[in-house]
Amino acid sequence: MIRIIGIDASTVSTGVSVFKVTKNGAALEETFLLKSDNKNKGKLDKQKRTEITEQRVAFMIKGLMDIFKKYKPSVIVIEDVYGGKDMYTLKMLARFQGFVFGYAVLNDIKMEYKIASKWRKEVGIPLTDENKKPNKRATLKKLAVKKVKELYKIDVTDDVADAVLIGHSSAISQS
Repeated sequence: MIRIIGIDASTVSTGVSVFKVTKNGAALEETFLLKSDNKNKGKLDKQKRTEITEQRVAFMIKGLMDIFKKYKPSVIVIEDVYGGKDMYTLKMLARFQGFVFGYAVLNDIKMEYKIASKWRKEVGIPLTDENKKPNKRATLKKLAVKKVKELYKIDVTDDVADAVLIGHSSAISQS
């Protein structure tokens, strides 16, 4: 049996999926949305905004650690960091991925990094509309929620939908 954890990380909320892959195929076991109640409310100075964001990311990392301990993954697949984000967000996501990578190394777990366009293509989410124009982020998120409903008959947030499909893309290649 192979257990796969799929992760869609962000600095606000992180979607997580858990798959079990056996000789009979892959099954979605569980989904999680890691989200701190700590929000950037109103206009904050840079130092306070940084502090709150770091607290949120730390909260999500602790939640992820609990999931790793409970499910003992064989494979962790995470959406790779997109370089087009602002530098601060990129640094926070790199720290998040650093934790995941470190955990995987210390526990002999296979790591997979998937860019968004790759996992979306693997699960059948169109990257362009009928006019061959790139789908916008909001459209891609809606399509992910719809795809999860179609595949697994569950209603989830867009962050969880992305995590499910990231995990699904790995699970279909393992089964």
